[in-house]
Amino acid sequence: MLNTRNDETRKKIIEICQTLAEQQELTVTVTESAKGALITGIGVFVGGILLGPLGMAFGGIVSSVGVAVSSKGKFRSVAEIISEMPEDKKDRLINSLTDLSKSFNYEDVLKLLTIALTSADVNTAVITLLKDFVIKELKLQITNY
Repeated sequence: MLNTRNDETRKKIIEICQTLAEQQELTVTVTESAKGALITGIGVFVGGILLGPLGMAFGGIVSSVGVAVSSKGKFRSVAEIISEMPEDKKDRLINSLTDLSKSFNYEDVLKLLTIALTSADVNTAVITLLKDFVIKELKLQITNY
């Protein structure tokens, strides 16, 4: 069985998770998209009340640009999130991967992740685990499922 307490092994596991997340171009939103939609909706509403149909278009454009500018930097890659996770969260991720590796009859998590780089089935399972971990454990929203 893999000793996940070995710092070098832990580092490799996290690096492969980051590589897989980068390959899938997984990103998360740090703020809620609903907030941006609400602001844009208010802009359209106010523009419509003040200037009619043309005001709706103008209000929508102005508020959308405002939301886009204020949202700059609020979307981050999952690879970056994994890199910056505290050690206890990394341990939870490694434990989840250990459980997954057992379901594929692998005792070695590192071997499972290496196979995930080339095998579509294993890759899908690991990516699903990463997405679920980000959503459930980190309470972040994946922007590109």
